[in-house]
Amino acid sequence: MRTFVLATSLVAGATLGAGSSLIAEKGAGSCPGRVIANWQVDGVSYPASTAMAMRTGDAWQLTLVECRDDGADRALQFAGLPAPLAVGRYALTVRILHGSRPQGAAGASFSATGGGATSADTNYFTDSTHTGTLEVTRVDAKAKTFDASFAFTAVNDAGTGVVKITGGRISGARSPG
Repeated sequence: MRTFVLATSLVAGATLGAGSSLIAEKGAGSCPGRVIANWQVDGVSYPASTAMAMRTGDAWQLTLVECRDDGADRALQFAGLPAPLAVGRYALTVRILHGSRPQGAAGASFSATGGGATSADTNYFTDSTHTGTLEVTRVDAKAKTFDASFAFTAVNDAGTGVVKITGGRISGARSPG
């Protein structure tokens, strides 16, 4: 059984201020309970039952952790999405840095580590030429859940490798409020 710890770090003395929230859902083991997301990376399918959504002021970010039991850890992150969460189509056009939020724009990243990682450079990011979309199709304010679809192309740090994330679906994930 694999255990994931999803964490965020704050600058010393900082807190999540008014209008901020942190929501985490976590399964145990290999795709336990309800799978909340699925996607493909270059044609290989990945399910996820672990998610973290964080709202900071007027923006939110979402991290999905895959649950294949193959010795590698893979995650998707979406950041800079406008809050409150609303039905709509969001362009993923900027490079995000882990733990940071681009101002007025959204982006995505894909990371792979451990067994099964095919390269020493396993972080891939959207940017102005490697783009995609996240389309929120349903928001249930009462239950604080949402559904979405997504797809994007991302480039590695060195600019020498590209991955295509396709067929992305999120179903009933907790929303950041």
